[in-house]
Amino acid sequence: MKKTMSRVLAAALALSLTAVLAGCGGSGTANTGSETSGAAQGESSGAANVEHDKESVKYLISYEPQGVNPGAASKGVDFTISGNIYDTLIREQPDNRSEFREGLATEWAYNEDGTELTFTIRDGVKFHDGTELTIEDVVYSLEYDLKQAPNAAAQPVVKSIEAVGDNQVKVSCNYAYKPLLNLFATPGFGIFSKAFYEKCEADGTNFMRVECGTGPYILDEWVSGSTLKLHSNDEWWGGTPSIKNVTFEIAQDSTTAALMMENNQADAFFCPAASDTQRLDDLDNVSINWAPSAFIYYMIFNTKRAPFDDPKVREAISYAIDRESVLQGGVAGVGSVTPFPVAPGFFGYDESFEPNPYDPDKAIELLKAAGYNDGDISCKMVTSSETWYQNPAQVVQACLQEIGINCEIEILEPAAFKQQVLTQKDFDLSFYNSGAPISDADPVLWGNYHTTGAYNLAGVDDAKVDELLETARMSLDDDERLECYKEIGELNKENNWYIYTHTGYNAIAYNSDLTGGFYTCNNYAIYNNICDWTWK
Repeated sequence: MKKTMSRVLAAALALSLTAVLAGCGGSGTANTGSETSGAAQGESSGAANVEHDKESVKYLISYEPQGVNPGAASKGVDFTISGNIYDTLIREQPDNRSEFREGLATEWAYNEDGTELTFTIRDGVKFHDGTELTIEDVVYSLEYDLKQAPNAAAQPVVKSIEAVGDNQVKVSCNYAYKPLLNLFATPGFGIFSKAFYEKCEADGTNFMRVECGTGPYILDEWVSGSTLKLHSNDEWWGGTPSIKNVTFEIAQDSTTAALMMENNQADAFFCPAASDTQRLDDLDNVSINWAPSAFIYYMIFNTKRAPFDDPKVREAISYAIDRESVLQGGVAGVGSVTPFPVAPGFFGYDESFEPNPYDPDKAIELLKAAGYNDGDISCKMVTSSETWYQNPAQVVQACLQEIGINCEIEILEPAAFKQQVLTQKDFDLSFYNSGAPISDADPVLWGNYHTTGAYNLAGVDDAKVDELLETARMSLDDDERLECYKEIGELNKENNWYIYTHTGYNAIAYNSDLTGGFYTCNNYAIYNNICDWTWK
């Protein structure tokens, strides 16, 4: 079986080299065809010494955003664009997501029991249409943002949002929630003009495609399927950006985008294909910035369906999954092995956690003890067509075949996958990922493990797990929270509801003469700071 395993892994690795990097949040499988257009076709033009417009940047993106308004979506591109248009009350420190800096708020403070958070709003801020920001705009924006799907983690926490005097906003909570500040720092809680929104509603304008924020950049034009053009807000409270003009251009495909970077026809490219990153990084005119993804990838057992309702079968399989092979064969090694239910860099991650080791012989032994011999188990693993799911799933399939489990893979388009797996829970096994807009274990683990969790796809129904999650959610004691999450990791190891394999890395390729604002912390919206960029 070892030779069979090697052949499958080799095939999976070859496929993965055309994949968009895991965690970049594409809306579908990238077109990785070899056709190119314009001057990017063929060999490099050797244009490394081209003089750049020192006030402009052309930024290639792999797909069109769903919208530019706050809360429109939680994909990397959407957050990158909206985060450059809209300000939030506070901002994360770029190299440490647990610390914060000023945004539209200059001060913030909790009450004694942590159930009220009060923000003091900056004076003299103007929207892009020249009107002044008011406390009413802030309250209205936050109430709108709270209802949007990407902000689901905040919805059970926040009880009310109200103005206090002329320059403060008080957020009252149903219970103390330690990562609340992290939530308000995400681009999903951007502030917009109430009057502008109401005008859009009145005249039928699609609010997702227009804007009136206070951020460092202003949307000029959105040509569907082509470009979004922004110019700097020279009255921005944070100072005048060095980059005056930004064009987000939707790349034809990853190959074309890489060649455009090589030939100085573009200045930045969000999430290049793994097959192109090393070649780009070797160029004098291109650099690569890596940042850990906010997503963790895993195999899901449907514990309501035989034979995976048997904990002994799940335990056996836990010894069969070679995480290093999944990383190498599934995403070309671009990432890190992650056996714990929380991604590295998140609060709650346990770096001392030790999973069941890869031991296929023990897996076979445990299967026999559970009453199953070679070939007795046949199952179907359902996954989505995005390469960052289906390629690792093929390696997991090979691992299962190595211990005598016949596993067929069913690949569905993203919408069909979500309907069948996320909504109907119609699967034996699945391969998926979990992430959160904040670097805290609560939204990830609550979603996957709580009885009421929206992404409890394994069917976890464990009173102890619910108790631990509820304690961690409402505690302000970091040590207590960490212990809760550590225990949940051990309970998953004992019960094997999920088998976690790896986290990916996001990358941006950028012109080597650009500087500032390229950070390496785990962040959904790590590139929403073009205002920090400058040309050398």
